[in-house]
Amino acid sequence: MGALTLSVLLTITYGLILLAKMSIFLIMVVIGLAITKMSLKLAKGASPEYAQKAQKNIKVMSEINIILGVIVILLVVMLRIGV
Repeated sequence: MGALTLSVLLTITYGLILLAKMSIFLIMVVIGLAITKMSLKLAKGASPEYAQKAQKNIKVMSEINIILGVIVILLVVMLRIGV
């Protein structure tokens, strides 16, 4: 039985989908950390200008995270049904 290497994963559909899912999940984690950092700065008390800008950025990043989450779910479904 052969080993499952990166080169093998990149040549099969299952591997490409799995790699895409993991990459998107990593991006979601980074966005979540950025949201947390901005929220903590807001909680400590920030200027009104920064607060307004930060709230807008947090909203946009949260929406992006939701969309990426839906994509991850779709990729997991594709992996489960064997596409």
